[in-house]
Amino acid sequence: MAGARQNSTAYSLDGMDIKDALVARPSFKPSVDMLQEFKVQASTFSAEFGRAAGGQIQMTTKSGTNNLHGTVYEFLRNDKLDAKNFFDPANQSIPGFSATTSRHHRRAD
Repeated sequence: MAGARQNSTAYSLDGMDIKDALVARPSFKPSVDMLQEFKVQASTFSAEFGRAAGGQIQMTTKSGTNNLHGTVYEFLRNDKLDAKNFFDPANQSIPGFSATTSRHHRRAD
């Protein structure tokens, strides 16, 4: 970032440094549903963020109540939903493929 090496980027979550010093990557990768805001600062950040030469990635989590919140999604792919390849012959059927992934994410505020 900003012409610096990969290990010259600082990562913070709610103001706390989450960069693992050994591998120079974030030690915690929050879910997209967990984030309220993120900010990427490349080279013109103030002295309060002077932790790394390359850039700053700042993330802020959502605040909420004590109620349970979450997200559910399903990824479905099969030959009924697939389009034919442009280069396949017109009389050839689509090869069979089936994959289903279900995922849920619960978050207690």
